[in-house]
Amino acid sequence: MPKKLQLERHVEKEELQRRYLKSADSVERSHYQIVWQLSLGKGTGQVMEATSYSRRLRPTRGCGAAE
Repeated sequence: MPKKLQLERHVEKEELQRRYLKSADSVERSHYQIVWQLSLGKGTGQVMEATSYSRRLRPTRGCGAAE
């Protein structure tokens, strides 16, 4: 079962969303998407499914990852 992560608030949710949407770098964009989704209270399982990343922050499908 995925763990519930707690984030320290350094940046507001709206700013995380803005950075996610504006980022031109795909890796940075993915990281902002993950942190933004967690800041919304989504569980790690939901975030993993929505972003195709595992707990190690590596793609689990697509993007040339081993299937």
